Amino acid sequence: MSSPETPEELEQADTVSTAIDIAAGLFLAAVAIGAIAWLVPLHTKVSSTVHDIQPGFIPSLSAWIVLVLSTWLFVVNTYRLRASARVGTVSGRTVVVEVVVWSAVAALAMFGLSVIGFLIVAPILICGGMVFAGFRNWRIIGLLSVLFPLLIDQAAWIIFTVDLP
Repeated sequence: MSSPETPEELEQADTVSTAIDIAAGLFLAAVAIGAIAWLVPLHTKVSSTVHDIQPGFIPSLSAWIVLVLSTWLFVVNTYRLRASARVGTVSGRTVVVEVVVWSAVAALAMFGLSVIGFLIVAPILICGGMVFAGFRNWRIIGLLSVLFPLLIDQAAWIIFTVDLP
């Protein structure tokens, strides 16, 4: 797809971007609420001693941060769209396809983490994410895809004495 050239194309691209940001904010807020209400409580256990950090603390904190930021994304872009005199349309199909694809990736990642394990699934996810983001230095992709999960696994054990699946 070529970049917008004319002022009308730039205006349309800006409106589409705002609408996609609103949809993304709503979707991420819904996912964060699902994580806070169902996912984290279901998949974390109570710590063994009073002085330990609860295993659900970091995932809950992350979900709350995503909820706040996605709500902010929604509010800011809704205000921006309403304040703008421009009226444009966005293809609902594009937004739906993106939501479906990313939901499938998330479901496969969750399934893979629970069945296969962190040290095998994480490098695949990191490599895929870096390639999808446009990073093409294969040495760095390989190095980060292997070292980062190993460091996270060791840090989880050293800091929280939690063995990742």
